[in-house]
Amino acid sequence: MSYEELLALENIKQSQVSPSIVMDKEIVVRVLFSPKHYLDGEILPVAFEQIFSSNGMSILRVSHCFSLSLTKTITQLEQDGVKYIGYTSAKVQDIRDIKLNEYRVFYILDTATKDKIGHADIFAIRLSIDKCGLPKKAFKNYIRQQISKVFNTLLIIQ
Repeated sequence: MSYEELLALENIKQSQVSPSIVMDKEIVVRVLFSPKHYLDGEILPVAFEQIFSSNGMSILRVSHCFSLSLTKTITQLEQDGVKYIGYTSAKVQDIRDIKLNEYRVFYILDTATKDKIGHADIFAIRLSIDKCGLPKKAFKNYIRQQISKVFNTLLIIQ
């Protein structure tokens, strides 16, 4: 899909059970688990590595059934033998404001499920070298660095 088509997806509900598209004014959280995402008082860059997957990076929307969605997520993690440690939050507008050479780097889709009405995903936009001006590895490092900055603004440890 083209850059414009990816951004246009944000304006279309992606799930029949979704309460709405993801709005700029919303707060979203990234669930953290130990020891992979959080170690010795620090959120590790790997906590945001899922941003490069074709399924995007899972987040939860605070304004839509947050407690229930968080509980379901924790239960799923624990069934997989993962220890929940807490979450970090960010404003959707701050994520959408991340740009490189005037091109947005991320798009966010509502990906609600029956069990997690407040689920969404952040996707990295793979800009061509002529748009971003960086080789692939440097561009990935830029993405990782920028998403880490936005999500490190608030941390809740359980």
